[in-house]
Amino acid sequence: MTDPMVDALRRIVEANGGATAVADKIEVNDQTIYQILKGVRLPSGRPKGVGPALRAKLDEHYPGWRLPTHTAQAHQQVGDFGQMAVAGAGQAHPLKLYEFTVPPLIEWGELMKTKVLPPAFRLVANDDALAPKILRGTGLIMAAGHSAQPGQVILVQRGNGERHLRRYAVGADQAWRARAPNEDFPTYDSADDPDMTLLAVLRWIDAEGY
Repeated sequence: MTDPMVDALRRIVEANGGATAVADKIEVNDQTIYQILKGVRLPSGRPKGVGPALRAKLDEHYPGWRLPTHTAQAHQQVGDFGQMAVAGAGQAHPLKLYEFTVPPLIEWGELMKTKVLPPAFRLVANDDALAPKILRGTGLIMAAGHSAQPGQVILVQRGNGERHLRRYAVGADQAWRARAPNEDFPTYDSADDPDMTLLAVLRWIDAEGY
């Protein structure tokens, strides 16, 4: 699973003379860009991502750099995960050419009370049930849905209303399981809890967290 921001940075670097040329233009250390593109890991074990300061500089010097093709189209819809709108030619304020809307961040307290989830939303892992690959505090972007593939990270609601992050697994006799890779946390089985519901599926991980 790749980080879309890192993919966008890679496209800009490839299209503009390399990491050093881009770093010089936006006035950052080229090692910062090299480390991100090489997947250097943070002390937490997560890959280094495009942080807020670097995003701001890229937005200033390369308006629309997050677009998949980096071209000025009249309008582009990016699935359920937000919109990137591009103004027409002749815009007097080039820094306002592009508008990017990210999914809303839902806190766990709010999540427990939300009956209808948005099509896409951000969530922070609230425990280490998915460790070692996903630790508490990891930023996630989820898509609401009721189907998943084995191994995918899911948001599940138990029959008692509790909601947890787990991995989807196939159970016996058409049942399914919400598995916790970390054995310190329980795994839930729809055979034991027929009212258990799959609410959302992980789309990607935000390397910087929230």
